[in-house]
This record gives sequence, structure tokens and C-alpha cells, in this order.
Amino acid sequence: MTPLAEFHTLTDASYRIVDLHDQDYGTDEDPLPLPGYREVVGGSLRRLYLQCVDDIVRVSVRLRLWEQDPGPGEAEEGEAWSEGESTELLCPSGVLLVDRWTMGPSAEWTLPVTGIFCVRVRHRGRDTARRRIDELREELYETEASPRERVTRLHTLDGTEQYLIDLWPKTSVTTKT
Repeated sequence: MTPLAEFHTLTDASYRIVDLHDQDYGTDEDPLPLPGYREVVGGSLRRLYLQCVDDIVRVSVRLRLWEQDPGPGEAEEGEAWSEGESTELLCPSGVLLVDRWTMGPSAEWTLPVTGIFCVRVRHRGRDTARRRIDELREELYETEASPRERVTRLHTLDGTEQYLIDLWPKTSVTTKT
């Protein structure tokens, strides 16, 4: 099965959160319950929160839009993905923002359909990212690296933590014209 659309971005996480939402829902709305300490996915029908392990390196966020539930076998090759966490997301405008609370959107994805979507989020590389960030922090603390060198070294970890979001229409869809 081939996705209807695919998107990818490397993004910062503000306060360890990446916030995906319809462009018509602003960041000035009342905050929703965040994921628990050990949870990854949170939010509500209007927002999808991804809780990252840290906010000092960028994470990879990939979204695939399907005609129907792709099933568990559609994850990518490579390191094993986590079991999926499921929720729903409303996107009436068809434009989904990958938002960083303190910096604004890092990506704007135009979906070919609108409506309520079933969502399955998988992740990989979280433990590796946590370990490598801790190791690098320790190493940088012990050396007298310049601020520029510290940033450069931290950027080598960008994309270690990865999220794969599969979504498909919950009900009949409205195709954008």
C-alpha cells in the first residue's frame, strides 16, 4: 500500500514537546494535558503532543497519510520501532503545523484530505538519544569547549530520536480542491 502523502522534518522541541495541530488552532489556547513522565503521546482531538527526551537536539518527525489503517507491518526498515500509541486528530483546514511553543512552526504540511484522522505514533532512538546526550554533556562539561563547538557537537545528535506518525481518515473524507 502506498501513502497518499508523506512529510518529514527535523524540529526542535520546546520544553520537550513537539505540538502538531491544524493551522486554525493557535498556540494561545489553554494548554492541554501533557503526556505523563513516561508517556510519549498526549493532547486532545485538536492537538497531538510528542514528548521528546530532551530539547537540546532536533528530533525527526515523519508523517504518512494513508487511505485506511496501514496496519502494524508498515513501519520502516532499520532499528525496531516502538509499538504504536493511538489517538485521533482533527484537521479541518487540511494544513497541519509542526509547532514549537517558543519558536513557532518548523513545518507546514498540506494534507490532500481534511477531517478527523486516526493516528498511530511510533518512535525509535529515544534511549540512544538520551544516552548520547548525557555522554556528550559529560564530555563537554569536562572539556573547555567553546559555545560554538558545543552547539556543533550537539547537532551531531540531530535526528537520533525519531517519530513516525501514521494517520488515516476516521470517517468519510473531504478531498481538498
